Amino acid sequence: MRLKRILSIVLVIVMTFSATSFVYADEYVIREESGELLSVKLIGNNIAVFSDSRSSIMLTTTASDSMLKINIVDLTTGKKDYMLRDENSGTLYSSITGNTVALLSSGSLTSIGDHPISYRTLASIAGYTAGAATIAAAITAYCGLPLVATVLGVIAGLMTIISTGLSTQSSTKGIKYTVGWVTIKKHQGGRIITSTVKRVTNVKTY
Repeated sequence: MRLKRILSIVLVIVMTFSATSFVYADEYVIREESGELLSVKLIGNNIAVFSDSRSSIMLTTTASDSMLKINIVDLTTGKKDYMLRDENSGTLYSSITGNTVALLSSGSLTSIGDHPISYRTLASIAGYTAGAATIAAAITAYCGLPLVATVLGVIAGLMTIISTGLSTQSSTKGIKYTVGWVTIKKHQGGRIITSTVKRVTNVKTY
């Protein structure tokens, strides 16, 4: 049975993607039914800090034409990890687990629609005890696309289900991320430039 959570998005985060960086803006807080708060604070262009009552996790994302790297720093313990997506080799390496995962072609992972990631694969990337920030990083590293604001809230609300699933190492159950078109507006040279880009617009379990 799916666990129902009430999520309240107080402020909104916007992520945009260029050839060289992920650009974050604003800040928001998610309140779950249990009263637990997950806040996301943006620092500069490429840094996001996820904080709850247990820890603060900082994600720093950089990208080029063939490489995408997400540095993951636990600000509570000082532990540092990273995920590296290599388009040339078609692989994703995670220092959290020490595993290298073979990826499908980028086109098949970023086509419009739903894409599954089994709990076995997700655990190979994020580990069996991953929190919401690490799961978000794993999805981005896996498909190479940023997540829209509401997806981070959805992940936080599904963490009880996802945590249980990771412990099962199931190859037949997992999460599905949805790729869709999103309109992005940016200020550039005194003008507002509008573009339509692909983003991860939803996450659900299966």
